[in-house]
Amino acid sequence: MLVYRSILTTEYDSAVALCKHVFDTEVAPHNIDQGKETFAKFVLSDDLKIEYINGAQRFFGCFDDNMMVGIISVKGKPSHSHISLLFILPEYEKQGIGRQLINATLKDAKKITVNASINAVGFYSKQGFHSQSDVVTEDGLSFVPMIKNYINRNIKLFSSVMSVVLPISIVSFALLFMRISPFGDKSILIYDLKSQYIDFYNSLRHIFTDNEWFYSFSRTLGGDNFTLIAYYLLSPFNLILLFFNEKTMADGVLLIYLLKTAAVALTFSICMQKSRIVKYRTFMFYGILPAITTAYTLCGFAASYSMNVFWLDAMILLPLISFAVEKAAIKKKNAYVLLIALACIINFYFGFLLTLFALTAFMSYSKILSLSYKVISFATFLRMTAIGVMLSGIVTVPVFFGLLGTKLSSTNPLGTAFEWIGYTDSVRMFKFLFVFAAAIILALTIIKEIIGKGESEKERQLKPQSELQKLLTFLAIAVISLTIIAFGFDSLLDSAASFVPLVFNNEKPTLFVTITVLVLALYLIVNRNMQRNKRLWLVAFAAVWFLPNIVGILYLFLHMGQQPLSYPGRYSFIFSFILVQNALVCVVYLFRRKTVREYLKITTAASITLLIILSTAVNTVATFKYNESVYYSFSVKQDYVNFIEQNKAAVSELETAESGFYRVEKTYNRSLNDAYTLGTNGISHYSSMYENELINTLNLLGFSASAYWAQYSGSTPVTDMLFGINYVLSSDEYNDSGRRFYQQSLYAKLKTVSGIDIYKNNNALPLAYMVGDSFGAVAVETSDPLVLQNLYVNTMLGYECNVFDSETDFSLEAVDMEYSAESARYIGTGALKYELDIQHDGGLYMFLESYSPVPIKIYVNGIFVSDYFTQDICGTAYLGEFGKGENVIVELSAINGAIDYTFESFQTLNYVNLQKAYDALYKTTNNITASGNKITANANASGTLFLSLPYSAGWEAVVDGKKADIFNGGNGFLCVRLEGEGTHSISLTYIPIGMGYGIAISCMGLLCLIISIIGHKTENKKNK
Repeated sequence: MLVYRSILTTEYDSAVALCKHVFDTEVAPHNIDQGKETFAKFVLSDDLKIEYINGAQRFFGCFDDNMMVGIISVKGKPSHSHISLLFILPEYEKQGIGRQLINATLKDAKKITVNASINAVGFYSKQGFHSQSDVVTEDGLSFVPMIKNYINRNIKLFSSVMSVVLPISIVSFALLFMRISPFGDKSILIYDLKSQYIDFYNSLRHIFTDNEWFYSFSRTLGGDNFTLIAYYLLSPFNLILLFFNEKTMADGVLLIYLLKTAAVALTFSICMQKSRIVKYRTFMFYGILPAITTAYTLCGFAASYSMNVFWLDAMILLPLISFAVEKAAIKKKNAYVLLIALACIINFYFGFLLTLFALTAFMSYSKILSLSYKVISFATFLRMTAIGVMLSGIVTVPVFFGLLGTKLSSTNPLGTAFEWIGYTDSVRMFKFLFVFAAAIILALTIIKEIIGKGESEKERQLKPQSELQKLLTFLAIAVISLTIIAFGFDSLLDSAASFVPLVFNNEKPTLFVTITVLVLALYLIVNRNMQRNKRLWLVAFAAVWFLPNIVGILYLFLHMGQQPLSYPGRYSFIFSFILVQNALVCVVYLFRRKTVREYLKITTAASITLLIILSTAVNTVATFKYNESVYYSFSVKQDYVNFIEQNKAAVSELETAESGFYRVEKTYNRSLNDAYTLGTNGISHYSSMYENELINTLNLLGFSASAYWAQYSGSTPVTDMLFGINYVLSSDEYNDSGRRFYQQSLYAKLKTVSGIDIYKNNNALPLAYMVGDSFGAVAVETSDPLVLQNLYVNTMLGYECNVFDSETDFSLEAVDMEYSAESARYIGTGALKYELDIQHDGGLYMFLESYSPVPIKIYVNGIFVSDYFTQDICGTAYLGEFGKGENVIVELSAINGAIDYTFESFQTLNYVNLQKAYDALYKTTNNITASGNKITANANASGTLFLSLPYSAGWEAVVDGKKADIFNGGNGFLCVRLEGEGTHSISLTYIPIGMGYGIAISCMGLLCLIISIIGHKTENKKNK
C-alpha cells in the first residue's frame, strides 16, 4: 500500500539518491555532460540540505512498504510555490504518484512554477501546467519553464455557466423581439425548417414503428429513406423529438435549437479551458471567456442557420475535434478517431468539412505544440483520420451511392469553378471603412515587425502596457466607426447585417464574428508578447480557411462541387471558430503580463465583453428579420396546429377504411413533405435526397417538378391511374392559387372531415401491375406532357388507346399585348385570348411551354381558373368539363407586363379510352403488400411487371423462389421480368446501394482501430 508523508531527516540522503538515480536513467539522455554535472552539483550541494533543514525546502515522499519510491521538493509560499525536485522510480510510473505528491504538498498553492525536464513536459501539462517559453538551456541543463495558476473552482464553474447563459439569453431576446413562441404567436418554423425538417422530424416515429429505416413510400412515390435519415436525422439530439407528437413538434424543434445552442457554447468553453493552444488561464481569462464563447456560439453562421438546426451539430463537434487534434498530436489519443467517425455519421457533408479542418488544424497545431512537446508525424495523424472515416462507412458509403443518383448527378464543378472568384460585395465592403483603416494600421505595424529593427525584449519589459494601449486604440477606432456607420447610413436593425464586418448576405457567405473578435484576431499578427512561430502558424491557419471566400475553385470544392442553394458559405463556421480562437489567444497573451495594471486589464475585458454582447444581440435579431423578409415569414404556431389536426382527422378516416397499400394526395400543401407528417404515401416531396431521373420524368409528364422537389400539382386522371393515387384530399380553406380538384365522375366524394373533402379515385391501379413486354425506355420525342401520357398508356398496353384527344380548332387574339421579336415574348398589360371550338366531350386540359416563364392568370369564359407559371403550377392545367361543339374562351392574363411561352397544347380527356386502359391493366396482380423495405405480390401472367416506384439497383427481386432481373422502365420506374406461364409469386426487398461495402469498410476500420490501440499499449509498456 502506498503511503504519502513528509521525509524525515534520516531519510534525506535516500531521497537525494533517488533523485540522482532517476535523473541519470530518465533525464540525463536529454542533456549534455555539462547539464548532468549542473544537476549533480545542485542535488548534492550543502545549500539544498541547509534549505531542507531550515524548512525552506519541503520534502515529501511516497513509500511502498517503507521503501521510498517517489519524492517532491517544494519551496516558496502558498501564493507562489516552486517545485525544485519531483522524481518517481521508473517501475512506479503511470500510477498517479506524481499527481498525488503535487496535490499533497501544494493543495493550498495559488501559483506553482517548475522547470520541467523535456521528457516531463507532458506530465506537467496533464496536471494543468502551461509552458512559459520554449526550451531553455542554462549551464547545459535543458528545461521548459512552466506555470500553473490555481483558480477557484467556483470561478471556473461560474465562467462555464455564464458561457451558456449569455448566448441563450441573447437568443431568447431575439425570440422575444420576433414574437416567436413562447413569447408570441409565431413558431420557429421558417423556410426549410417549415418545408422540410419539421416533416422529417415527424417521421421519426414511423421510422421506428413501421420499419422505415431503408425505404419510405412517402417520398416521390417511394425512395431510399436511409440516405435521407443519414442526411437529416442522425443527430443524437433528435431522440428528444420522440417525446413530441405532430402537433407539438414545433415546440420540440425550438427545444433542440436551444439545447444545441447551449451545447455549442458548452463545448467551446470547456475545450478552450483545456486547450494547449490557449494558455495562461488567469482570473481575467475566465472573466472574458463567456463573451468570447458567445462570439462563436452566435456567429453569423449560427444566426443564419437557426432555420437549419441540424447544422448546429457541426458547431458542437468543431471545438471537440479541435481539442482532440491537440491530444492526438502529442499522445495518439483515439478520441479523435471516434469524433471524426461521429461527425461523418451524423452528416456526411459536415463530416467532410470537419475532416478537412482536422487535417489543416494538425498542420498548424503540431508546429505550435512541437515547441514544447514531441508530436506525431502527419502520416500517423492521416492514418488515424482514415480509420475514423472508415468507421463511418456503414453510413457514408450508402449515402455516397445514393448521391450519385441525386445531387452528384447534377454536379458540374468545371463549369462553375471560377464563378465565385472575386465575389466580394464592394458596395457592402465600402461601409467597412474602419476595417480598411485598421488594416492599414496593421500593415504598417507588420512592415515594422518584418523589416524594422523593432523593440528588444528588454525594451518591451520597460513599457509592458504598450500592447494593451494599442489594442484599446483599435477598439476605439472600431466603436467610433461602428457608430458612424450604424447611424450614418441606415437604421440600427435594418443595417445590422451591413455594418458588422464580414457579413455577406445576398447569396454570400456569412462570416460575422463581431468587430471586436475580428480586431483581436488581426491584432494577433503583431502581438509581440507571444512567440513569432506561434503567431505565424495561427494566422496561416486562419488564412487557409479564408481563401475559399475569394478563390472560386476552393469555394466550390468545399461545397462538394455544388453551388449551394440559399445557404452559401457552409464552411464559414470553421473560419469563425479559428478567428474566435485566435482572438482568445491574443487576449490571453496580453492579460498574462503581470506588470500590466489591473484596472487596464479590467477595462479592456469589460469593453470586449460589452461590444460582443451588443454586436451578437443586434446581429441575431437582424438575421432573424432578414430571414423573415427573404425566406418567407415565421409560420403562425396555431395555423400549423390547425393544419395537423384537420388533416390527421381526414387521414385517420382513411386508415379505418383501408387495410392494404394505398396512396393519398392533396390539392394543397403546407409543405411538399406533408406525407411524412401525416404518415401517408404520395408524390410530393422536397429534399436534397431527390430521385433525379424520376423527377425529370414527372416534369415531362406535366407535374410541377424541379431539381430538388416534385409535387402533385399538374396531375391528371391518367397519371392518378398509372401511379395509383387512391384518394385525393381537397379543401376550400387551403386551396390557393386557383388550384381546385377536378370533380369528375371518376372520383367519388366519400365525406367531409374537419373541412377536408375526401375523394376516392375509382380508376387507381395497384402498386404493381402487368404491362406490355416491349415496355422499357419510353422514347420522349415531345415536350407536350399530355401527348406523352398517351405514349405511356399505349406503350404499357402494347397497342394504341389514346386517353387524350387533341383540340386543334382554335384561334388566338392579342388584347393590349404586342409580340416582341427581340425578346421573343408578348409585352403589355393585357391578355392573350384563345377561342376554341371543342371537338370532343370530356375534361379540357392545357399546357404551355416556356423557357423564361412569367407568372400569368388563366380565365375560362371570363371566370378565373388558375394561376400559371408559378412554382406550384407550371405543368398541365385543368380548365373544365365541356361537350363537343361548345365554344370556349381561354384568356391568358399578364400580371407582370409580359407573357412568355413557345407553344400551347389543348387536349380533352377521353373517358372511354381511359376506362378501357384501366380495365386492361387492372386485376393482372393481386395480394399486394408493401411495408418497410419489402413488397410482395402475385401476378397471373408472364411478361413485365411494372411498379409505380422509382427504379433503384438496391431492389432485389425473387420470383417463384428464384432471383429475377429488375430493370429501369418508363424512364425511371421499377420493372421486373416474369418468365413462364401461370401465376407468379413475387417478393422484392430493398437494401441501400453500397450497404454491404459500407459494413465491410466499417469492420475494417474497427479492426484497424483495435490494432492501433493494441500497438499503442504495447509501445507504452515497452517504453515503460
